Amino acid sequence: ASRRRCAIYTRKSSEEGLEQEFNSLAAQREACEAYIRSQQIRRLVGLAFLSPQLVEAILQGRQPVALTATRLTELDLPLDWTEQHKLLAG
Repeated sequence: ASRRRCAIYTRKSSEEGLEQEFNSLAAQREACEAYIRSQQIRRLVGLAFLSPQLVEAILQGRQPVALTATRLTELDLPLDWTEQHKLLAG
């Protein structure tokens, strides 16, 4: 997954002309890794806004089988709890 994210970042930076900031592959790799870390942190922080009902279901072991820690961190969770339920409870 990290390589795919890095490739997406590289393509995006090239399309937006940001590649001019990089004078070496090492500099571009460093920027790519920073981008990946920022995305991982953003997703983890998003878990702090998980619906209390979903948190309670997880703590009691009543969450859907497909609702795993990995899935939670891969999703771009909406802040609206109703939208979270639509996305995750199915």
